[in-house]
Amino acid sequence: MLRHLIKYNFKTYIGNRLNLFWNFLFPFAYMIIFFMALFSLSDGSSGLDTIRLAVVPVHENESAESKTEALKSFFEFDGHEGIWDGEALEHPAGTEKTLLLYTESNETESLKWLENETIDAMILVDDEISFKVKPGSSLTPTVLHEILASFERVNKTQTSITSGYQEGRFTPPSASDTEQLEANRFIGIDKSNRRTAIYSQFIYFFAALAYITYFPLNTGVEVIESIEPAQSDQALRKYVGPVSKTKHFFGALIPRWVAHLLLIVLLFAFTQLLNIDYGTDYPRIILLLFFGTSSAIFTGTALGALLPGKQGPKVALSISIPLLFALASGMMASPLHSLIMEKIPWLHNWNPLGMISNGLYALYSGGNLERYYQQLFGLGIFNLVCFALTMLGVRRSRYESI
Repeated sequence: MLRHLIKYNFKTYIGNRLNLFWNFLFPFAYMIIFFMALFSLSDGSSGLDTIRLAVVPVHENESAESKTEALKSFFEFDGHEGIWDGEALEHPAGTEKTLLLYTESNETESLKWLENETIDAMILVDDEISFKVKPGSSLTPTVLHEILASFERVNKTQTSITSGYQEGRFTPPSASDTEQLEANRFIGIDKSNRRTAIYSQFIYFFAALAYITYFPLNTGVEVIESIEPAQSDQALRKYVGPVSKTKHFFGALIPRWVAHLLLIVLLFAFTQLLNIDYGTDYPRIILLLFFGTSSAIFTGTALGALLPGKQGPKVALSISIPLLFALASGMMASPLHSLIMEKIPWLHNWNPLGMISNGLYALYSGGNLERYYQQLFGLGIFNLVCFALTMLGVRRSRYESI
């Protein structure tokens, strides 16, 4: 009987036109639109033209000079100090193309270069860093905003650590550690064991794939709707038969679950056709996506089983919860993601969509897989909790025999 129910539910679920669009076609359309909007970011620095910059200290004093040197040092993560070849700022001989090419100058000359489109932007170094870009630039302001925001975060963190050593709140192993820390301020994390450097703009693509993975939350709600007599006429008709509600539950759950596991594999393959780079550890990526899709479906079944009444509020929750989690994970606005990570980091780190994006990031960065397995373990615990809540809600609802 269970095999028959699975076969029947699979055919009806696939054949439903509304499901076919929202659950099977919409995710592909979403990835296409998302890719078209941000296609220039999808291949790291090679997908972006080099941004030519003029770094301009606003005041001639020791503080401005120190901050200017710190900013230029920070640009070394993917940049070079350019050389002038006639009227063009070019990479030094023998160096590869980088995201940033910078030179230091004064404001008057930099404005002239900007007007003549010799450079793409000028950065004004003051108490607060600002920038101006040439007219018609589309991605340059976005990229510069992210780079400078990262600089300010790193600078703030490094200053706090250095101050801690100087004030005696931290005890360095040797007296020279404070000077060494200051000297190495922007060397950053050792990336010698990484497959490639990670650019901050990739957060959009990690969060987008995580959102699509966690998208079928309403599918779980539909599973409960199809077996609870108080929630639909379809379930009421089933209840007059001799088959138990538990069998009906698994008969409705399994085909939907399997369909979305297959769908997420196809979606990931589709992102590879679009040349969105999530790394090459495909088995672990697929395993993470399986856990993520399962968490969406079991979140939906838990909502459907625990919240009584009609489907309206549950449908609203199934739409708003993934959007909230995506916002926390940086898919919509990176400044909000930074604010969330500073004020309420648990909203990103403890939600399934955040765990999916963290797992993708951990795999992409390479090296130790401990963080990846932490995300996988967290998703596994989340799935078990949601499944237990689902079974508790399904079993508590009893009805008189007709």
